[in-house]
Amino acid sequence: KNLMNDDYSRDISRKIKSTLNMKKRNGEFVGALAPYGYMKNPKNKRQLVIDPESSLVVKKIFNDVIKGRSKLEIVNYLNKTNVFTPSEYLNKKSPSERRVAKIWTTKMIDTILKNRTYTGDLVQGKTKKLSYKIDKMVNNKESEMIIIKNKHKPIISRKTFELANQIIYSRDIKPQLDESYDLFTG
Repeated sequence: KNLMNDDYSRDISRKIKSTLNMKKRNGEFVGALAPYGYMKNPKNKRQLVIDPESSLVVKKIFNDVIKGRSKLEIVNYLNKTNVFTPSEYLNKKSPSERRVAKIWTTKMIDTILKNRTYTGDLVQGKTKKLSYKIDKMVNNKESEMIIIKNKHKPIISRKTFELANQIIYSRDIKPQLDESYDLFTG
């Protein structure tokens, strides 16, 4: 009986995976939550539309990086001006029992800066589950991801995205915790 139940679970898992992959390849958004800066279209939950409020924060983050500000400087600015974190903003829009981060971190800025969704590309399948029995998730290579270019309206241009990523991830100079630079920097 256990073998039959296991076989049934494997079969259901395979069918769900193939259905979700088909939807992803057709350009439908299958995620539970839209990325910060976007929201699901009220008429079609499989499409992303720009959220007017949070998209301004995303634009500000990219523009600040281009102006030469570090991730830590951006985090400090966002925390001082009491800008809602992505989880706080989501909880404000649809209250629930999920964990809410109250302060911005450089990890949050990293997630936003590396997300190609802001250029209008629909990027899905970044991770996969090892097996239907194991809940561990592993990162996919870019060649295994499903990327559909120009699927929705971009928040920032592709040029801005590439420039910001080049600036922030090629810099060797990092500020100290008190936002000052080391005496021997440069």
